[in-house]
Amino acid sequence: MKKTFKNTWFAVLATAIMTMSLLACSDDDGVYKIEFGEAQVAGTWNLTQIDTAAYDQGKSKVEASVRSENVKVTFSSPRYTVTRGTETLESGTYQLGTLRLFLSHGVEKDTLSVTNPDVTDGKVMKLQKRTSETGRINYTLNR
Repeated sequence: MKKTFKNTWFAVLATAIMTMSLLACSDDDGVYKIEFGEAQVAGTWNLTQIDTAAYDQGKSKVEASVRSENVKVTFSSPRYTVTRGTETLESGTYQLGTLRLFLSHGVEKDTLSVTNPDVTDGKVMKLQKRTSETGRINYTLNR
């Protein structure tokens, strides 16, 4: 009986210690605060790659990958312009959200999600547009 009580007491103590260690953790451990604002977006970017992908049971399958040459995207709040050489391919307005770009051009509105947490260094911006429940278009922009 004394041994059972001792084992039970030890189990309760171990559970209490584990519970306390979990509760003592800060709420923001492992949460990265990514600065994403006009400073990270403004300016001219080179659109270097466009990938289309479909997701099947959580796995990505790249369907097509296109390297883009001489296509530039310029963000100058609140306007953006996509050009190839001297030709304007698309233009409109944009707004920033939490790691999102909302583009409006004519009656079309696109929501692009920023998918790279290192966007704050200002060198690469990876954007993703959902085209359907399982379809995506990924854009890679470089400075």
